[in-house]
Amino acid sequence: MFRAVNAVEEGLSNASPEDLGFTTQGKANQTDEAQRDALQEQKQNEVDGGIIQLESLLNATVDKDFDKFEIYTLRNILAVGHEEENLAPWVQLEHYKNLDLRPKQNAPTAEQVQLQRRKLHETAKLNTMLRAEEARNAAVIAQLQRLLGASTDHSDQPSPFAILAPTLHTGNPARSQQLRQSTQAAMSQLPAVRELLAQLKESLQVIPNTRIVR
Repeated sequence: MFRAVNAVEEGLSNASPEDLGFTTQGKANQTDEAQRDALQEQKQNEVDGGIIQLESLLNATVDKDFDKFEIYTLRNILAVGHEEENLAPWVQLEHYKNLDLRPKQNAPTAEQVQLQRRKLHETAKLNTMLRAEEARNAAVIAQLQRLLGASTDHSDQPSPFAILAPTLHTGNPARSQQLRQSTQAAMSQLPAVRELLAQLKESLQVIPNTRIVR
């Protein structure tokens, strides 16, 4: 196959560009030598590309046929322990020395191996999902810590939820009771705030050329 490819490449390289169908497409002001060089370069590029494609095609065809031959040889000629002719106990090939080729009693079946592969795939998939969830939770915790004033940036503005920080970090029962009472007091004021917001929206609706930002 390689000799055939080399012969084809040699024959195409020795042929003139005109014999292979290449014509002059250069500028009119080019000299004859420049046109010949351009034709030769164009022909050589085409020959190189075609030889690579031809060699790849022949390699693929030969490899496929040799693969079939190797499979047949390994299964029917060079097989060790094949069917009823168990040759493994007494055939001493170099790569079979000191190997126990007898089947194990507790050896897993192909179905069991496939099941374990599926379990491994699902476990890896679950691990990826848990890592993503852990990253999202870490981002939420960081945002909450910034709201509580526990962030590392030295900002002069106090956090609006800084009152929650001592209780969450120290676990003091007295502060927990104080936080509970403050929260209940704030919750009791929510209905009044909702009513004021409703009245404010009604007032904004009667004002011309006013947009309500919802």
